[in-house]
Amino acid sequence: MPINLKTACKQFLCLCVETLCLVFDHLAPAKIEKAPKSQTVRVGDVVSFKCEISGNPIPSGTWYHGKTQLKDEGRVLVETAEDFSEVEIENVEKSDEGEYSCVVKNDFGEDKCTVTLTVEGNKDARVKIQILPTDFSLLSIDVCRRICVKIMTDYECFVFRWRSRK
Repeated sequence: MPINLKTACKQFLCLCVETLCLVFDHLAPAKIEKAPKSQTVRVGDVVSFKCEISGNPIPSGTWYHGKTQLKDEGRVLVETAEDFSEVEIENVEKSDEGEYSCVVKNDFGEDKCTVTLTVEGNKDARVKIQILPTDFSLLSIDVCRRICVKIMTDYECFVFRWRSRK
């Protein structure tokens, strides 16, 4: 089937010398196809933002926290492949809160998306628990276990003080 060179050369890179034309790959500007959603996490959690991207040539991806470019080091992992760009932050801190931007670029264009990270909790927070009655012989071991499991799953830090009144 013959190729219409006029149409092909609008969508593809063409190199024509007299009657010989070479048609190269389809070129497209960098584009964010699907942006991540803003998230709320707790101190100490792991969070990731992932953009689905397209473009030809394959776009480069750069992530920013505010105006600071993020690098793939320490608690921060940055990865860009043919169809995505992602940032992951381990052991989230309160200082990680704010706006995150993904910028994708290639020779034919640029695109950007911005999301917000909200961090709840304080690593130094302590939970004060008072269990009544003060006569612990009235509490079963099972009740104490359920209280402990609930605290450990809901709070990062906790302190128990077992006191008896005499």
